[in-house]
Amino acid sequence: MIVKFHQQHKMATAIVDRLPLGLLLIDSQTLKKTLIPAPVECLKQIHKALPVIAKRAMDEILQTLQDGAVKLHHQPVTTIEYVNYLQFLDDFQTQIDNVELESIIVKDLYSLIDDFNVGKAPEDAIVYSTMDPIIYNSKNMIDRALSGRDTIVEKFNKCAEKDAQEYLAEAKVMVEKMQDPMLLDPKAVRTEVREYLDQLLEQMSTVQQKARGLRERQKQLKVEVTKLDYLDDAQNELRLRDVMWSSIDEWDEIVDRWTETPFMTLEPEEVTATTMKFMKTVQTLEKGLPPNQVVTMLKKKVEVMKNRVSHVCYCGGGGGGEFLSVK
Repeated sequence: MIVKFHQQHKMATAIVDRLPLGLLLIDSQTLKKTLIPAPVECLKQIHKALPVIAKRAMDEILQTLQDGAVKLHHQPVTTIEYVNYLQFLDDFQTQIDNVELESIIVKDLYSLIDDFNVGKAPEDAIVYSTMDPIIYNSKNMIDRALSGRDTIVEKFNKCAEKDAQEYLAEAKVMVEKMQDPMLLDPKAVRTEVREYLDQLLEQMSTVQQKARGLRERQKQLKVEVTKLDYLDDAQNELRLRDVMWSSIDEWDEIVDRWTETPFMTLEPEEVTATTMKFMKTVQTLEKGLPPNQVVTMLKKKVEVMKNRVSHVCYCGGGGGGEFLSVK
C-alpha cells in the first residue's frame, strides 16, 4: 500500500500546472489540488501505523524466544515437569521455524520503513538489530537441548522410580491400617467402621490417582511402565473390606423392606435374584479375605433367606396380609 500511495503522490505532483496545447492552455492546478491530498493523507496514516505494526510483530517474536529460553533453562525435578519439558522441546522446535518465517515479515516491514523514510524510535532500531542474533542463539539452544534428550529421559526414569517407591510406601501404611481388628469385628460400631474405611478409601484413591498419572506419563514418553502390583493388591483388599461392610448394611436394609411388605405381594424373582447375588458376594469375600466373623455373619444372614426362597417362590403372588419372617 505504501508503494501504491507513493506512486500516486508522485504521479499527481508530476502533473504540469499549465500545458499549452495548440490554441488551448490546459490549467491542471485544480486537478492537482484535488488529487494530491488523498495519497498524502493515506501516507501519513501509514507512516503513523507502520512502525507500530512492525514493533508489535518484533516484540511478539522476541517475547516468544525469551519465554522459550526461560523454559529451556529451567531444570525439571518432577515427572510432570520432565514430561512438560520434553513436550516443550518438540513444540519449541516448531515455534522456532514459525518465528523465522515471521521474522522475514518483520524485516520486510523495517525495509519499507527505511526505504520510504518512515520515522521510527531509535530504541526500536536497536532492538531490531538484536532480533537475528537472538533467533540464532535460540536455535542453538534448542539443538543442544535436543541432543541431550536421552539424558533427560534417563533422569525422568529415575524420578519415576522414586515416585513409585513413595506410592508403594504409602500403600504399605494403608495395608497396616487395614489390619485394624475393628474391620473384622462383627460387634464393631458400624458408623466408626464406615468412617475409618472412608478415610482409607480416600487415601487409596489419592495414591491410585498419582500412580495412574505416573503410568500415563511413562506411556506418553514411550518408556517402560512401572508395575505397582502391591498397590493394586492393597486396593483390592481394601475394596473387599468395603464391600463386606457395605453388603451387610445393604442386606439389612433389603430384608427390612421385605419384612415390611405383605408376604403375598413379594416378587419371587426379585427375592431369588437378590439372594443369589449376595451369595456370590459372600463367596467372593471368603476367597479374597482372611477368615473372619464379619463374613460369617453376612453368610448366615443370607443363608437364612436362601432357605426361605423356595417357600416365597411357591407361595408368592396374589393378595395376603402375612409378612415375611427371617428370624
